[in-house]
Amino acid sequence: GYWVPGTEAGTFAGETRALPALWANIEDVMAKGATLNAAALAMQAAAGTLEGVQGAIGAMGGTCAACHEAYRQAQ
Repeated sequence: GYWVPGTEAGTFAGETRALPALWANIEDVMAKGATLNAAALAMQAAAGTLEGVQGAIGAMGGTCAACHEAYRQAQ
């Protein structure tokens, strides 16, 4: 459900920093997406206090970084 038809590896005509490894490891990408979702829900639950957000932001950033480090080309 994440990929629009025509955006799979080798067919996307637009600019992307996604590495080919993203398409070759889709199960890992989906697992990382599930971890991101859990971190986002924890962030939502923590919202309302600065301390709560401060406690949840590290996990949120870590999930983003895990996918970007593995599957995004550096600038």
